[in-house]
Order: sequence, then structure tokens, then C-alpha cells
Amino acid sequence: MSEPLQIIVSRVMHHLREKSKKEDIFKLWKKAVGKRVAQHTKPVYFHSGVLVVNVDKTGWLYELNILKPFLFRKLKRFITNTNLKEIKFRIGEV
Repeated sequence: MSEPLQIIVSRVMHHLREKSKKEDIFKLWKKAVGKRVAQHTKPVYFHSGVLVVNVDKTGWLYELNILKPFLFRKLKRFITNTNLKEIKFRIGEV
């Protein structure tokens, strides 16, 4: 009977760790990418190492896709406790 409880506790703890990582990314986004980029973007989703970021205009979407490798490295320096593997930009509400 204790084994199912251990599994449940393990899943809850994993969920809480993942939620904490997501909150860290969302909180540190502006600091990591800078005020100018942050004004036109909003991180909206983080799961399985993929961060999805809404962008307000197509011009910014184009520019951010060019800057993606630089922004990825910068974000990884600010947020070391995540398994960030990819950033995806899309047009959406900011």
C-alpha cells in the first residue's frame, strides 16, 4: 500500500519542481532578454524543455527567430535549473 503512495508523492514532487522551473523562466524572461524584447514578447508555455513565447508583431517574430541562438544561450545563463532545449516564437497576445 505504501508503494502507490510513494508513486503519488513522487509525481506531485515532480510536478511542483516543473512548475517552479516554469515560474523561474517566466519571472526572469525580462531580465534575460532585456526590456526592449520583453515589451514585445510574453512567455506563455513551458513543457518538456520547450518554451513557447508569444510575439506581438511579425517584424519582431522575424527578428527573434534570427536572434534565437543568442537568446537561448542568454536565458540558459540566467536559468540554470531547467532542461530548456528550445524556444519557439509565435504571434499571439502579449
